[in-house]
Amino acid sequence: MRGRNALGKEFEEQTEIVALNAGGAFFCLDERILIGAKIWLMADVPQTVLLKVPLKLNLAGSVTMVQAQKGAPKRQVVSIRLDKHFRIYGLNP
Repeated sequence: MRGRNALGKEFEEQTEIVALNAGGAFFCLDERILIGAKIWLMADVPQTVLLKVPLKLNLAGSVTMVQAQKGAPKRQVVSIRLDKHFRIYGLNP
């Protein structure tokens, strides 16, 4: 993930995507961000029984929700609405 934090400074943070669909993504961040912020994310999708070639996705979107996560005061659950334009790269197995 990369983007601008609540102070307007650029950040880059590794995290795990909790949910991803055609319209958006959910993930947790330590970095404090604001609703409306633009976020860029890269996701590696491993090979599966149905997906014969692993993929690398480059996605971008705008933050639609930020919520403090219980039990971890600095962590936030973040939701973004994905832009319509994205790139999919097939990786050689």
